[in-house]
Amino acid sequence: MLTQPLTANLANAQAGLRLMAREAFDSGEIREILSDMVDNDKRASQIIYKMRSLAKKETPAFASLDMAAVVREIVGLIQTDVIRRNVRVSLDIAPDLPAARGDKVQLQQVLLNLFLNAFAAMKDQPAAEREVTVRVAAANQAGMVQTSITDHGPGVAADALDKIFEPFYTTKHDGLGMGLSISRTIIEAHGGQLWAQNNPAANHGATFHFTLPIRAEPREV
Repeated sequence: MLTQPLTANLANAQAGLRLMAREAFDSGEIREILSDMVDNDKRASQIIYKMRSLAKKETPAFASLDMAAVVREIVGLIQTDVIRRNVRVSLDIAPDLPAARGDKVQLQQVLLNLFLNAFAAMKDQPAAEREVTVRVAAANQAGMVQTSITDHGPGVAADALDKIFEPFYTTKHDGLGMGLSISRTIIEAHGGQLWAQNNPAANHGATFHFTLPIRAEPREV
């Protein structure tokens, strides 16, 4: 989770150095790069702060959330990874969604982890098949909003569909096995659920779903 803003800052710094190596460069582009680096630094600081809060079991800062806006913000943040990994991200967001209730930064961490996992799952697929679809809609369970992230990778072994959420369990050669465990802890602390399922064989890949409670309307007095 923390590596994403740091990787984005490294890419920005390298791009800035390449621009400045030219005899004439656009100062506006440099300002834009520096602005992105400031935003990434702030995001890294927020992640560290929230991870400390989670470790200390502090109460999340719940607020009313527009999940469509939260998803779109994360999609904007991961554009460096989207381009570098040659993937496509498509959004399928239901209209007139009710506001959810949650801690925005913690939920951004969950989304970021699920996106990067989806990208990694498709690394060996043909470029034409590297697509991630994000759906946000009312859940089957009343009073909940559901977000689903679908990839077109090889899927998850049937006996690992729940194990992948256990601490230190990983299918990656360089993985720590903590991302999904932390993500499930965050979602459950919000009163929701996080689970995975394989897609139909014709589509291949896997889908990760999580639900969040709808914000309760204040009572009239």
